[in-house]
Amino acid sequence: MHLKIRTKLILSFFTPIIPLVAIVIIVSVYILNNLYNEVQSLNTITREGMKVADLRLSLDRGLMPVNDYIITGARKYADDFKGISKEIEERFKEVEDVARTSEEMEILKDVKNSWQNINKISIKIYAIPDPVGNKDAARLMEEMDYKWGYPAIERLKRWREIDLEEYKSVLEKHNMAWMRLWTIIIIVSLSFPILCLLYILYYSRQFLKSIDVLKNGAKTIADGNLNEHIDLHTGDEIEELSVLFNSMADNLKVSYTSLEDRVRERTRELKEASEAILRAKNEYEATFDGISDPLFVHDRDFKIVRANRAYAMAAGMDIKELAGKVYYEVFPKMKSPFKMCLKARELQEEEEEEEEEEFSYPVTNRIFKIRFYPIKDVNGGYLYSIHILEDITEAKRAADMLQRAYRRLSILYNIDRSLSQSLGLDDILKDGLSMTLKTLEIEGGAITLIDDDGKTMTIRTHIGLSEEFVNTVRHINIDEGISGRAVTEKKPVILNVSEYPTERLAPFIKKEGFQTLVSTPLISAGRVFGALTLATHKIKAFPPEETELLTSIGIQLGSAVQNASLYQSLKISEER
Repeated sequence: MHLKIRTKLILSFFTPIIPLVAIVIIVSVYILNNLYNEVQSLNTITREGMKVADLRLSLDRGLMPVNDYIITGARKYADDFKGISKEIEERFKEVEDVARTSEEMEILKDVKNSWQNINKISIKIYAIPDPVGNKDAARLMEEMDYKWGYPAIERLKRWREIDLEEYKSVLEKHNMAWMRLWTIIIIVSLSFPILCLLYILYYSRQFLKSIDVLKNGAKTIADGNLNEHIDLHTGDEIEELSVLFNSMADNLKVSYTSLEDRVRERTRELKEASEAILRAKNEYEATFDGISDPLFVHDRDFKIVRANRAYAMAAGMDIKELAGKVYYEVFPKMKSPFKMCLKARELQEEEEEEEEEEFSYPVTNRIFKIRFYPIKDVNGGYLYSIHILEDITEAKRAADMLQRAYRRLSILYNIDRSLSQSLGLDDILKDGLSMTLKTLEIEGGAITLIDDDGKTMTIRTHIGLSEEFVNTVRHINIDEGISGRAVTEKKPVILNVSEYPTERLAPFIKKEGFQTLVSTPLISAGRVFGALTLATHKIKAFPPEETELLTSIGIQLGSAVQNASLYQSLKISEER
């Protein structure tokens, strides 16, 4: 009995459809065949018209060499005529193959006759040795043009008109065939839904009768009357379903006899489980609120589900007011959630069970390490997130201070090691400047030393500066520029180019394209030997640690300059 309803539906559906489809296919094939034949006729007429047009053009061209010969007397036009004559003969053969009607054959015969006369007259004209101004040549030419040439071309025009009339007739039949095809398509498109609707109305009424009986019986059983039996004999799956309903009612009657005992047992188990859940809840809340770090749980919409007392204190709100609020609008106050929250919601397939993220809270100037624990359902889908905010401000600051100190010592050590490898003053200055620029990632700079007169300074080495600029400012007074200010004040000086102290030098600085300048004195044992000046093409802020580093580098270079000077003096003394 299985699949009987489906078989009924399929047969009832295809019974009216198959004849309709067969009729549509036969008519469509007939019309398409006519369309194909008409298209072939159009192609034949088109090819015929093209060949007739080619013949007409060739005839027109065949008259021109004779005219040219009479006008110029040049014999080359006789050769041209021979070539065109061969072409015209080939065109006649092509046209003979496409001529179909008696009128077309008659036209072709007339044109051939005209061409033979044209050919004969042309031979007579070419036989005249000096045709220019020759009356016989002119008379023959007039006879060739008006008696044979132009009439032949007019006859070919008539052939063209015949083709056009035939083309229009075939095209009209073609369009009518298309109209008939579209009419059939529209009729079938309208008939098919109507046929389907009639089919649905008829067979739905047949099936609904049995379904109504089945529905009423099932409703009686659902209302508690388990003695009700459904009596259907349709010979298909609906009858099987009624049997299953009757069997279900019998099984329910047996099950209800022991249901009350199972309900009482289940009630006792639920009561014990409820008491255990209540105890676990109290223990959980005590543990949750006992955690000293701020802790909260949020859902997929980033709304707080639960928070401990430490989080409420950090947010400055009562713990009861937090539920349902978006956490990043409460604490810490941000424009968007933490990155790991967005990642957990958007990429639910991630395997990570725990992640960390650092966050700097500018309101209190504190740094937190946020631990993230996603809570997933049985299918691995994202449900909630637990966040623990650990205050790591002091540890972070201590680590940063240690890192900066290490970096400073490392830089000074590298510079000191580089300077200690040579006692030559120029090598010392060049290596010191190069190391400083590389360390601070600055484009250019120079080292200026105080001259022996104590009133002027001279650039001894430079990197990243144009020769034109260096030659212009190589010698300056000790009170000029940012380097003079650093020497005078004996401390680092930082200036933007708009604040440059010496008007005479400012235009040259601007021409180089520098924006920020910093200069530190070269000092050793309280004595100033010159200045280390750095320049960058962008506005740059120098934090205190970089200023301290520049001061230390200035002291290192000052000591190196002093040692080199002493070594040079000692060497001169030994040579004497």
